[in-house]
Amino acid sequence: MTQLASNRLHLAEHRRNIFDVVPEHGTPFEELLKDSYWAHVSAKLKPGDHIEVRAEDGSYYAELIVQDAGRLYAKVAKLVHVVLDAVEVREGSLTADGL
Repeated sequence: MTQLASNRLHLAEHRRNIFDVVPEHGTPFEELLKDSYWAHVSAKLKPGDHIEVRAEDGSYYAELIVQDAGRLYAKVAKLVHVVLDAVEVREGSLTADGL
């Protein structure tokens, strides 16, 4: 019987980051899957990182995993994508950055 070696078990928070992203209003989910979409933040990403995405209008929620990241690109794969009913953002409600 094969068993997992103890040096292969790690706390997830020591191995990967989890990022929260709220794309600009009107950004379709498909744009998030393009390597170039992540160009300006790719230096912060590394393989194995997770990205939680909440559309600003509430129309979708997604979870992505970073497969590769380099200078001006990041390759991500979809783990979860849920289409939601969009909600109208009301004046005085919390903005995407929580302020």
